[in-house]
Amino acid sequence: MTGAHPEPNIGRDLASASTLVHTARESLAKGGEIALADLEARIERTCHALAKLPRPRARAFEAPLIALIDELEKLSQSLTERHRSLKGEMDGLGQRRLAVRAYAKAEGR
Repeated sequence: MTGAHPEPNIGRDLASASTLVHTARESLAKGGEIALADLEARIERTCHALAKLPRPRARAFEAPLIALIDELEKLSQSLTERHRSLKGEMDGLGQRRLAVRAYAKAEGR
């Protein structure tokens, strides 16, 4: 619903985005994949809707917005940790390949 009473959608959208980000973090922690394709557009729409509200009505969404920002920060940290881990694994694979090639050359393969 838009127009005179956008608040219910804003609250629902903030909660939905927070849940999506939290679920992504849990999936990432279990080694799973994450899907955040529409998250940016969803957050952008919500922020635009918030910006149109009078300040006193917009302040009502301060806590859920802070919760969403907190979830996004935690997801960012989780992604950074996962990236480091995968990079370490990839580096290890590269070193093993070099060792296999060196042994193969030494054996005349």
